[in-house]
This record gives sequence, C-alpha cells and structure tokens, in this order.
Amino acid sequence: MLFHKPPDVEDMNAYYGRLSDTTRWPTFLLPLSSGAQVVVIFRNREGDAGTDFVLRSADRSNALCWVRLDGHFLAPGLSWPELVDISSRPGSGEGVIEHHARVLLLLPATGDADPPTSALPALASALTAAGATKDAATPLACELLNHPLGGTAHWRQDGDAVMFCDALNSRRNPAGLAALSPSETLFLSEALRS
Repeated sequence: MLFHKPPDVEDMNAYYGRLSDTTRWPTFLLPLSSGAQVVVIFRNREGDAGTDFVLRSADRSNALCWVRLDGHFLAPGLSWPELVDISSRPGSGEGVIEHHARVLLLLPATGDADPPTSALPALASALTAAGATKDAATPLACELLNHPLGGTAHWRQDGDAVMFCDALNSRRNPAGLAALSPSETLFLSEALRS
C-alpha cells in the first residue's frame, strides 16, 4: 500500500480532473528568498499539454521559462543541490512553502547524474510527508531518482557561482540549441541561489 490511508478513488479522479482540465492551467507558486518566484504551470492545451517551470523576477517584470516537460522537453533545469536549497529556504508571500511539497514540485525539473547519497532518504522523507507509507516511500524515491523526466546531467559551477550542465536538451547547457543567453543564465542563477 502506497498511502497511509487508501485514497478515495473518486477523490483522486476528481483531483486529477482538476489538474488536467483543458479549460484551466493550474499553477503553483514557489516563493524564493530572493523575492523571485518559481511558477509551475500545468499547460493543459489540447494537443500540446506539458508542464512549464517559469522564473518570475522579484518585481514581476520579467519571466523566463527554463524547463519544459512535454514531447519537446527542455530539461533538466535544476541540480539536486539546487533543489535542496530552494526547498529549504522558501521566500515570503503567497505560494507553496512546505518543504516536502516544494521538493516534490521541483523534482520533475531536476536531473543530476551524481546525486549525493542523501538524495534518496530526503526524497523518501518528502514522499512520506505527502502521505506515502514508509515501506513504499524508499522504493518509489529510488525509481523517481533513477528515471528523471528530462534525463540527467553533470553540473558545474563557474567562478561567479553560475550553474551549467551538459544535458543536450537543457537550457542551462551553453552549447545546447535552446541555451539561455548569458544574461538569462545569470538572472536564473542569482534568483535561485539568493
């Protein structure tokens, strides 16, 4: 059994129906300590559904889509250490501030070829906090870490603490076809680490 209490199938179907309703695009705001926000958008466009990860600047004047999960994915967009940092330090304001919820919302944007040994228990803990049984949480966490949605990447940091990766489809790969511009890369790195 995956959850502490078996979920009601009708409730699950109703929730999934709201999440995938083509007349709505559910969004989740994750406030960052920099004042910026990560906005996770379930893009429910008929024939072009996917999930987008958008960074909005602190003054809301700029928005940057740096991860797209769909048939033409642009990912990964986060290293495991970045996910841990963002999840541990929520900003103020409206949005998702619970650690476990932030981990689970950001996980699909994360792909790290070398996650630390602490990744498995941390993800299992987040799944348990979300309602998974302890027996199911570790195997599920292992599966999620071994099969990231956008693949994996090796991450590196330059002298200005800007993060880059080697994944072909990542916008954080400067050699990729959809690479972020230098100013976008700096904007993203500064907002995520502040």
